[in-house]
Amino acid sequence: MAKTNKTFRPGCLQICCASTVIFLIIVAAVVAVLWFTVFKTKNPDIVLENIRIKFLGEQGIMAVDMVVAIKNPNYGSFKYDNTTSFLHYRGNVIAEFPIQQKLVPARGTLNFSTTGNIMVEKLLTDPNFWNDLFSGSLNFTSKATFDGKICVVKIIKFHGMAFSTCDIFYLHPSRIIKSMCTTKIKL
Repeated sequence: MAKTNKTFRPGCLQICCASTVIFLIIVAAVVAVLWFTVFKTKNPDIVLENIRIKFLGEQGIMAVDMVVAIKNPNYGSFKYDNTTSFLHYRGNVIAEFPIQQKLVPARGTLNFSTTGNIMVEKLLTDPNFWNDLFSGSLNFTSKATFDGKICVVKIIKFHGMAFSTCDIFYLHPSRIIKSMCTTKIKL
C-alpha cells in the first residue's frame, strides 16, 4: 500500500482564510445595513388620550386623571423604570404624576393611567393665572424622563432614555383640553 502525504498546501490555506474574511465582511455589511435602516431608532409617539379634572372643593384640591398612550414604532421593546411626570404652569411645578415601571412592546402600544393633585394655592397665587383664565386659555407643560433598557430581537440589550414634553391647553369656559407631545430618544 502506498503511503499518502496529507499536508496542506499554502494555496488551500489562503483560499480558506480569504473565504472566511469575505464571509465576515458580507455579514458585517448586512448587519450595518439592517442597523441603519430597519432597526434605526425612531421617536415614540406619546398621546394624552383622556384628561379628567376633578374638583375636590372641601380640600381645595384639583385631582387630574390622565390616560396616556405610548406608541412604539421601533423593532425593540423599551422597559422603563418608575418615573415622575411634572406639570408646569409658567415654569413652576404645580403637580406630580407618578408613572409605574412598564414594558412598551416592540412595534406596539402601551396604555396606562396616572393621577396627580394640582397644588391649587401655587396656581392661584401666580400673578398671570387670572389674566390667562379670563383670556380663555391656560397653558401647561408636562415633562417626564423615562430611563430604561431597550431590547432588540430579544438578543441585543442596551441602555436608553426617552425625554417627553407635552404642551397642554385648557380652553375655558368650554372645558376642552388639547395636548401636543414630542419625544426624543437618547441611546
